[in-house]
Amino acid sequence: MKFRLTVLILLIINVPLQSRDIDLDAIYLKSGSRIYADIVSEKERLYSDISSLFIDSNVIYAVWSGGEEILYIKEFRGINIVYIYTKGNLKRRELGRFPGTVTAAVHGARGNLVTFKTIYYNDNAEAESRVVHVDLITDRISAEESKSLFLDFSPAPRRRGVIRQNRDGIFRKDPFTGARTKIHSAGDYSGMQCNGEPVITYLSHDGRNSLLVCGSGGNYSARLFYGGRKRDLSGISSAGDIRWISNDRFVYRSGGAGDYSVRVYDAGKGRSFAILSGTMNPDIHFSEKAGLITCLDNQVINIFTADLRKKIITGVEGEESTFSPDGRKFISLYRKKLYVTSLTMLQKYQIEIRRRAENILSLYKKANSLKNDWENGYTSEYLSKKISQYEKVLKRKTK
Repeated sequence: MKFRLTVLILLIINVPLQSRDIDLDAIYLKSGSRIYADIVSEKERLYSDISSLFIDSNVIYAVWSGGEEILYIKEFRGINIVYIYTKGNLKRRELGRFPGTVTAAVHGARGNLVTFKTIYYNDNAEAESRVVHVDLITDRISAEESKSLFLDFSPAPRRRGVIRQNRDGIFRKDPFTGARTKIHSAGDYSGMQCNGEPVITYLSHDGRNSLLVCGSGGNYSARLFYGGRKRDLSGISSAGDIRWISNDRFVYRSGGAGDYSVRVYDAGKGRSFAILSGTMNPDIHFSEKAGLITCLDNQVINIFTADLRKKIITGVEGEESTFSPDGRKFISLYRKKLYVTSLTMLQKYQIEIRRRAENILSLYKKANSLKNDWENGYTSEYLSKKISQYEKVLKRKTK
């Protein structure tokens, strides 16, 4: 049976809120119940069991900005505080603050620019939006107004800047120097069904190929420019969960709410294939320097090498997972708590991971009988999905 979701989670996942940590347990179980508290406790204890490093709480976005440095945003009383944390000395420094609710964020592969989309309310209580840029070389922060409330830009590969559409076409622009280069003319996306939403452009690593995507609510139009030719693609259901993993392949989200797939499109062969299916929230990321894809199978972090020859089902829940440049450690958010986890520790503590998985599986089965602790009419389906997921974790193999 196709998994149905509440209106709340449908809105959360179909609108590109890449930087928002989603607590699905709190949506389907009463957050004040004992069973909810026990499930959360087991998941948090697992991070301790595998010697993960806890960095901070109330974190809504994080990314590796260098070999030992992590940029993250902490929410505090309506203000977003930007920090750089240095793992080597376990210290953090504040870069700046800005108001509003962060709805999207992108980080360029060069690692020296992070761009955020924020929503705030003006004096007339009307929602408006700003784009906030952070220069990680000079620590400067700049902001500009935006006509779109949600994601309308993508990172530029190799060169510093963001790629955005304007009335004359699609351009790569450095927000601090103002230098810009035209990527596509308006005619290149003529005829795409955008429903009034901006066209978002993803360039391959070498900048020679590009994927244009637009739309909303799971209904997206996509156009690929590859090898000097263009072709329209179907099946893409997010303008944010897209990453080129080589100059010929990109990973993307397909499917509908509660039943998403993570697929890879091979532009050279003109076909796609699934690497993960039936998930509630894929949260796709690619760490280019490490050559590793991360995505979620019903909130459990899965790792794939870029050539797709190796897969790791970590057994750990979290979001916003990206790898350090050396590919040895990854960051993740669980209930707005930021952790750093070592792949070596994942291998070392297999017994502990299995023990926690057994406990969590038992708790989800128990929750199945505690109907007074259910939050809504879709809880039964959610619990079935989580029970199946943890049975998969217990059978997992690294290939």
